[in-house]
Amino acid sequence: MSAIWSFIYGKLTDPLDLPLVLWQQWLILAVIGVIAYIIAYYAVRDMYNNSIFESGFMGSLAHWLIRLAVFVFVWAITYGVIAAGKFIYSHRVQSLVSAGILAVVGFVAWIVHRKKTHPFRF
Repeated sequence: MSAIWSFIYGKLTDPLDLPLVLWQQWLILAVIGVIAYIIAYYAVRDMYNNSIFESGFMGSLAHWLIRLAVFVFVWAITYGVIAAGKFIYSHRVQSLVSAGILAVVGFVAWIVHRKKTHPFRF
């Protein structure tokens, strides 16, 4: 039965790629797959230990569903970070100017707040 879940898992995660060079993409997806496996393994082990279910079918189903959910979640975060990093890198000057403006505005807001709460201290 596990072979069927493995096949379905592979078909659902196969189109999930990353905007990177192929070898980097494979490496990162392999690490994400290992993370998903470890989390699913320990989650299902705890379910067996707590007698949530007793059958192998339910354990296998739970393992593959948890593994799929964790893989997609971690993949989405990774994809977002890579896309944001590429966007920031391709717009370096604008990003630095924006970060500088935000830092100045934050500093001024901190000074104003500090003056309101402690009027005689700087």
